[in-house]
This record gives sequence, C-alpha cells and structure tokens, in this order.
Amino acid sequence: MNFRKIIATLVSMVMLVGIMPTMVFADDETAETSETTIVSEQETPTVIEEETEQSEETVATEQTQEPAAQTQETTVETGTGDITIPASNANEDVVTHTVTFDYGFGTHTETVEDGKSVNFYFPTYDFPDGISFAAPWYISNADGSHSYYNTDDPVTSDIYLVCKLNVIYYKVDGNTNSPQCWFLNSSSSDILTEEWYVVCGEVNLADTRFTVSRSAGPVNIILASGSELVCSGITVEGSNSLNIWGCERPDADPTGRLVIDNVSGVSAGIGSTGTNSSGAITINGGKLEITGSANAPAIGCDSADPSGAITINNGTITCNNNGSDERADHAIIGGTSVTINGGKVTVNGSSDSNSQLVALGGAYPSVSVSITGGDVSVNGTAVGIRGNSVSITGGKVAVSGEGGSMTAGIIGNSITLNLNNTLSIDHSETGIKSLDLGSIAIRGTGSGKISFGGTPSNPTVAHPFAGTVFFQTPYTDDEQILYGTYNNAEESIRLLAYEISPVTRPIFSGHSIVLNEGQIGVNFTVCIPSGYSIPNVINYTVNESEPQVTTNPKSDGIFFTYTCYVSSTQMAEMVRASFDYTDPVSGEINIVSNNYSVLQYVNEILNNRDSYSEQVVSLVQAIADYGYYAQAYMQEHNSAYRRTSHTAMPSSIITAYNDDMKQAAATDLSGYEVCVSGIPTGIRMTYSLVFDSSTSLRLYVRSNDAISSVTGNGEVTKLSDSAYMIEIEGIAAQRLGSDLDTISLTVVTEAGSNTITVDLAPLAYVNALYGTSATGTDLAVAFYRYYEAVIAIRGN
Repeated sequence: MNFRKIIATLVSMVMLVGIMPTMVFADDETAETSETTIVSEQETPTVIEEETEQSEETVATEQTQEPAAQTQETTVETGTGDITIPASNANEDVVTHTVTFDYGFGTHTETVEDGKSVNFYFPTYDFPDGISFAAPWYISNADGSHSYYNTDDPVTSDIYLVCKLNVIYYKVDGNTNSPQCWFLNSSSSDILTEEWYVVCGEVNLADTRFTVSRSAGPVNIILASGSELVCSGITVEGSNSLNIWGCERPDADPTGRLVIDNVSGVSAGIGSTGTNSSGAITINGGKLEITGSANAPAIGCDSADPSGAITINNGTITCNNNGSDERADHAIIGGTSVTINGGKVTVNGSSDSNSQLVALGGAYPSVSVSITGGDVSVNGTAVGIRGNSVSITGGKVAVSGEGGSMTAGIIGNSITLNLNNTLSIDHSETGIKSLDLGSIAIRGTGSGKISFGGTPSNPTVAHPFAGTVFFQTPYTDDEQILYGTYNNAEESIRLLAYEISPVTRPIFSGHSIVLNEGQIGVNFTVCIPSGYSIPNVINYTVNESEPQVTTNPKSDGIFFTYTCYVSSTQMAEMVRASFDYTDPVSGEINIVSNNYSVLQYVNEILNNRDSYSEQVVSLVQAIADYGYYAQAYMQEHNSAYRRTSHTAMPSSIITAYNDDMKQAAATDLSGYEVCVSGIPTGIRMTYSLVFDSSTSLRLYVRSNDAISSVTGNGEVTKLSDSAYMIEIEGIAAQRLGSDLDTISLTVVTEAGSNTITVDLAPLAYVNALYGTSATGTDLAVAFYRYYEAVIAIRGN
C-alpha cells in the first residue's frame, strides 16, 4: 500500500513583543475534534382516550330514570275544600367547593356546587406597566410543574388555580423581551422546574429555600419593578442553571429586590448546598442583597474544588460574609469562573483579623476571575481577588482592607491588568502576588490608572517571582505607584517600569503564536486609538505568495488581534502583514506594515530558556525540530516542494537524534496500528495526514468500477468517476495519539453497496513513516517528541 507521508499539528502559545515571551494556552485551544454521538430518540407515548358516545335516546332514558325529588304533602281541610301545601326542603344538604384564582398580585374566590363547572375568571386588577394577565389557568403540582385546568370540568373538591403573567423586561443590550412567567409567592412550589418566573409585590418567604431543577435549560427569575423577594436561598446544583433579571433599563437603578439572609448549614446564598457542585449562575439585573452562611459563600460553591460559572452583567449586587471563616479556599463569590461585565458589585468580608477569606474567585488552581466592566468594590477580606488566572480589562475596581486584614489585593498564576479605567489596591502586606513563577502584566491605554496604598516597606508586587512584570500605566514623580524593592537577585525578580507615550495613530503593537485546532498561526496585534476605524481586512504575504486575507479580529480594549495561518514547513518564512487606514482629520489614506515569523518566537524562548519552565522549553524545542525535519523530508520526497524556494530552519537550533532517542520513539510508536474492515475485491484504500495549515486525515477510495456515490462521517470529495476522498479536518495536537471516531464509509458501485470501517490514531501514520528513509525516521521521531511535549505541558 502506497501511503503519502504528510503531517501537521497544533497547540497554543502567546508572546507579547517588547518583553520575554510568555506561553499560555488560549481558551478556544482546549476544544478537541468534535465527535458525533448518535442517540436514539425516545418517543413519548401518545395516549389516545376512547370517547364514549351517547345517543340522544340514551341520554333521554337516563334523564327519565333520575329519581324524583322526595317531598311530603300536607292536606288542610277548610270549609271551601282541600288545599295542598308543598313541604319545605330546608333539611336537604347542598355540597359546595371553593375555587381560588391566584393572579400574583392577589386572589379571587368563587363558591361552586359539587359537580358543576366554574366560570372563567378574568382579573380586573390594575396590573403595573409591563405586566398583564395571560390565560389560561393552571393547577400547581407538588413537583413544581403546572397542569392545564379546563374550567368546563365539574368541580369535585377545593381547587387553587394560578396563571401566567406577560412580563416585559430589559435585556443587557437595552432591548426588551416579553416572556410568559409563573409568579413566585407563598403559594408557589419551592422546586423551580419552569423556564420563567416573576416576583411581583412583596413576597416574604424567609424560611423557604428554592431549588432550581430544570435540565432542559436555565430557570429565569424576573424581579419586577417595586418587587421584593425574601427567602433563605436558591439551590443551583449540577447541570442546572439560573438567570436573574431586572425590569429596569440597564442604566437605571434597579428597584426589584432579592434578599437572602437566613441561610442555614453549609449552603451558599445562591448556588450549592453543602459541598455539592454548583450550576451556572448569571445575574443580568435587579438589586440583590445576599449573605451566605458562616461557612459558605454568598454566591457559588463551597468546596475546595469549586464548580459552576458565575457571570454578572448588570444590576446592583451586595454580598456579605456572615461571621468569621478561616478557610483559605472560601470565597464570598466563587466558582469555576467569576466574570463581571457590568453593574455595581460590592463584597464585604469578615472583620476577624484571623480570616483567610477571599472576596472573588477562590484558591483552587482551576479558578479564573475576569472583570471587563462595572464598578467593583471589595472590603475587609484577607485576599481581594484570587484565581489561577486574573484578568481586569475594564471598569472601576477598588480593593480595600477596611474592616479586616488585607494581606494581598490580587493573587494569581497569570495576572493581566489592561486598565481602561481605574484600579486601586489598599493592602496591608502585598498589592499583587504571583504564584509558582507565574506572570504579571500591567498596562494602560492613557486613560487608565493604577494606584497602590499600603506603605513603602511592603511590596506592591510580591516575591517569589521569576517571570517579568511590566508597567505601562502613565505615572510621574509626584504620582508614584511603585513601592518596595524589586531588584533582589535572590528572588529572580525583573521589573520593567516606564511611561508610555500616547498612541496617536494605528500601529502594530505586538505578536504571538497560536497552534490551535490543526492550524499554526502568527498573530499580529494592532493598536487602534480612539477616532480611527478598525481595519476590516489584514493582508498577508508568505514567501512572496498571493496575499491571504483575514477579518474578524479578537478585541481587547483598543488592541485588535488578526491571525495568519501557515504550514509547518513555513515556520522560518517571514509573514508580512499590512493594512490601510484613513486619517479622520486630513482624509489621507496611510498603509502600515509589519513582519514576523514562528522562527522569531522560537528564538526568543530558546535564547532565554533559563526564564521558562522545562515543559515550555521542551515544547518550543520540539516545534523547532518538527519544522526542521519536516522541511528535510519534503525536500527529499516532494518534487513540487523542491521546485520552489523556502527559508530553511537553521540547523543550529535543532536536536540531533541519537540511536537511543530513535529506539525510544520506535518502541512507543509500535503500539499504533490501522484497523480496516469490509473492503471488497476491486476497491483500494489509502490514507494520509495533510501537511498544511490544518491537520487533516484523508482517506482515499479507488475502485476498478465506476463509483456512483460515497457517504461517510467526513467531508466527501469526488476526485474522478472511480476515486473519492473523505477528509476529517482540524485534529488537535492532543488527539494525535488517540483513536479517532470510527470512520464508516458506504461505497456504491455497479457491483453493489459496501460498508467499510476504519479505526486509527493519527500516530499510526507516523509509525508507518518510521524506517522508510533517514529523513522519514527523523521526521517520525520529531513528530512523536512534539506530541509528547504537548501532552506534558497540557498536564501542567
């Protein structure tokens, strides 16, 4: 079988120009090749009720058989004749039932005789603006669900009926929505299984804890204008999720209130109970005043391994800690991630000086905190913000030790502060503290400002720290923002602090590398100051080839990042990026250009390898080896590649593999094989890994007879009447050693229909490549060592 030997891979790193590059994985790089799971649909059985028809004759007969009312007659004799007086029925019992109609703002009752139907009631209540009655009426069930009630049915017992309300509320973007909502009041079930609820008026349920239990999607609670719900908490566990909304415009002060202050045990105000997991919680409006128990957060999960994403987009949220807590893993607002995009958020901690309480985030390694906007105030906790990654890119943030001991303002492994507004930290011991040789980056746009309180004897940036701290926020001699000693060689701290000149026109401001979902990319970051249009298109030229075009940049304040993807044989090629902009004053069109390559990034890391972890250096070295040996293999085995000129990866930076290295790779690769079944006589199959800007697996199907069709779980392309190709694209680097989903093909020829199945890991191709030639063996070893480096760094 003749295999094409082609290979490509991916992973992810970021390097900012002007400092030593720091490698991190981008969020979207954790996604793996998607798998299609076929789940048989479970049909809901349909119950057909048999109708019993009665003829008019039968009805008439039944009516005539009804027993006549039993009465007694009394005959009175008079002088003029007999007069018959009917007896009284006063002793006969009449059975009645009470039907209550609850429309959220009040109730209406009717008394109905047993066996008779109730009149449909339409509330005449003067509902507030934005709220109206929505027919029909329902019965509330014990499990939190509702059943439709037919008012024509005979009444045989007391009935409590509820309705839905049409509620208009404002979304975060200022647009309105109008769902039909169930109301929450004293008659509501404490199990929330429906999609929409609304709180109207004052509802005091101080001893009630609600439980969100809807697996089909989030439960939404709207706090109507002027409303107030008092309860002892809301449980959101596992895969359930909760959204809270206000009825006011996003820029208005909220009036609908949620008060939680009677939390018992180890339960969050909103979130988990005990040490159970928490579902996602999103707050989009309203006024929330939440106090957790003494041993649990106000919002989120009480666990050393917190779960559930917490997002605050709008509203006024005040969270308090109820009592002292000395646990360092306890946060007042804590989950897998805490994101604040807007609103006013105030967190008040314990006044106990022994507390180790965290305000936002938590101590578990996976926690992340992101603040992009809003007004955030943290008071009286041991740590203001703590997470594996902490990012503040907008809004107003104030961290203060008032009322308690503020031992640190911000703690994290990766701390990024892009200040578009203001950040102030008033600490007792440390302003910003990195963990485990993490990275700290602080920069501003000219309008941003950072200030540290504390005293000069306590450091603003804490040690130990072996990365690079750089300040780009403007400051002057009379506005000093740096305290402490930073040049202590024993602590390996390197600090670059300088004033940035304002950016007055669009410029290229940085580069990074991304190897993601089967693509290798060179990122160009462009700084676009206020008043200039954001470029819609960036043009790239690689090795004098036709320009590529990219759009839809990722934005971060005034910084916009565009990506040009290259193949692994183009790592040394200089990528030229350019764009044009129009001067808003003169109308003149200007062109800006910039050059960068993967090789430049590799050299930055390898030339400063002492500043990086062993895993990072090993991965970058493997990338360099892979690019070098890929070029060598293509030069020997691909004539089209030989006919064009290429910038070569330098041999001075690569690893020369000895026999022990080759044998170790061969031993590990021997476990990867290809399993194919169902190939009939007359049909041939080959496969390859595509060596391009995206890692793809290709299966080629060829037949002696004409092929009328090929179907399968991949992209099908017809090559000729007797040849087809099925391609699976975007294979992530961490999946190269795993079996992909079974590839099932149906090939139809004149001889009939045949189903062929293929199971293989991409490394099976590399196993077949080993030993085919000297360059093939080197490439196989380089590829496998690259895969090992990816797995090693993803484990850290």
